[in-house]
Amino acid sequence: MATETYDPLTDPRADNWDAGGYDTITTVSSAKNVLAVGAVSDAVYGGQRNVSSASMTSFSAWGPTDDGRVKPDIVASGIALYSCTAVSDVSYASYSGTSMATAVVSGAAALLVEYHNSLFPGQYMRSCMLKGLILHSADDLGPAGPDYQYGWGCSTLRRLPSNCVLIKGCRAHIAWLKLL
Repeated sequence: MATETYDPLTDPRADNWDAGGYDTITTVSSAKNVLAVGAVSDAVYGGQRNVSSASMTSFSAWGPTDDGRVKPDIVASGIALYSCTAVSDVSYASYSGTSMATAVVSGAAALLVEYHNSLFPGQYMRSCMLKGLILHSADDLGPAGPDYQYGWGCSTLRRLPSNCVLIKGCRAHIAWLKLL
């Protein structure tokens, strides 16, 4: 049986190695149909959205997955977000992390699901539709197109076309989505 000696200069880092390099995404974040969220600095400058001011955080993991898929799927602001704490009913503090960025994306997802439910009462939005709307409305960051640092880009619902077609499953049930 042939063996090979590990050479850190030529071989990729071990899975889950977390020091800011590629292939640092955790196994849980690469599960099938998971929406993995990375964190960037705020994409707002002077009260206006300025996606060029967003930069990668030191604690956000990068892809690819072992089978080559793009991860994270999307990034959002994850530095110094003002949030409630468990100290009291009126206690707030600033936090940073991919968990904070995930809350930003989750809020956008909740708005899309709520809007879909208002159009199609009693019908559930398919997860693939929700993921597609979130990813394809992102502002691109880094190299053009999806990449292993920023995924499809920085989360925003503003890039959804004003007349975005919502198709319910594989049926030809179409409604026009008017956001913003």
